[in-house]
Formats: sequence, structure tokens, C-alpha cells
Amino acid sequence: MIETKPRERELAFPHDYPIDEFPQSMVELTAEQKRALVEIEKRLEQRQQEWASIVHALEDNSMAVFRAMRRGRKESEQEQVERVLTSFEDGRFLIDRMGAESTVDPDLAVVLLDQRRRLREEYGTGPAASMLIDRAVSAYRDFIRVTGWIGNLSIHIERELFGPDAPRADFQGRTRCQNTARDDLPGPSYAEWAM
Repeated sequence: MIETKPRERELAFPHDYPIDEFPQSMVELTAEQKRALVEIEKRLEQRQQEWASIVHALEDNSMAVFRAMRRGRKESEQEQVERVLTSFEDGRFLIDRMGAESTVDPDLAVVLLDQRRRLREEYGTGPAASMLIDRAVSAYRDFIRVTGWIGNLSIHIERELFGPDAPRADFQGRTRCQNTARDDLPGPSYAEWAM
């Protein structure tokens, strides 16, 4: 059996000693070093006071903003809770938080809300299910956005490389789907380009 012996402290740190038992310095500080130490302590105290004033100002500002927002509210706290929970249940909260109120076209908003409603009917309305469903709907919106960017970028690249004589894919007498070729892009319009 191996026995362990307590090791002696090889290196003592100041926090290892009680405050009264700090070892005294072996080297006496010179007058210049003492003045420098006093100057450093003054600067440290000044920085602490500046930091305290900054923290105090931030606390005052945050309280002022909080008070201003409470005053601007025309509904009671209970009415606000009911309004927010109602908008969460019907999906408006999700659409608003995605920034979709002003950036998602109405058709996509309808599709997203319908997907959310159907997923909630299928998987339930518990907290975990609601969070996962909202994340899935948000991911679908992001997928639609990125796919649109890729499609629009490919049209730009084709127009840049080939001009109006870009390669075409004819299918049942139609050239491209009208939903992917956008008329608001610079260059010839879809009607001119598809001819």
C-alpha cells in the first residue's frame, strides 16, 4: 500500500495567510517607488469612482426608460398579458418577432400561419412542442428566403453572362416559371427575356 505524505508548501500565496500574518517585504521601497505606489493607488481609486458613476448613470437611464414605457402603455399589465398570449396562440406574435409584419408578403404569412396551426393540431400545444413548432416555421421562412435569394442571384448571373440570349429551359411550351423570374430586377423584363 502506498502512503502519501502531506507536502510542505513550496510557494506561499498572499491569500494563504490571514491578513495579519502577511510576510513583511524583505526589500524596503525607495521614496520614488513609494510615490509611484501612492500615484497608482490614487488612479485606481479615481477609476473605481468613474466606473461607479457610469454604473449609476446606466441604472438611472434604465429606470427612466422603464418608467417612460409604463406611462406610454394604455393598457393594464393584465390586459397586456392577455393580448400577448392571445397573439402567441394565433401566431401573430411569431410573425411580428420574425420581423415578418413588414417584410413577409401576405401570401407567405398565410402559409406560415397555416403551417403553424396544422403542426399545433398534430403535435399539441405544450410549451416544448410550441417552441419546436415555432422554430420549424421560422426555419421554413428562412429556407424560403434563401431559396429566393439563390434564384434571383442565378437570374442576375445569367443576365450578366449571357444577356438576353441566356439559356432557357422550355417545359410544356413555357420558359421558366413566372414566380422565379422577377420583373423588378434590373435588365429586361420577364416578358422581354422569355421571348
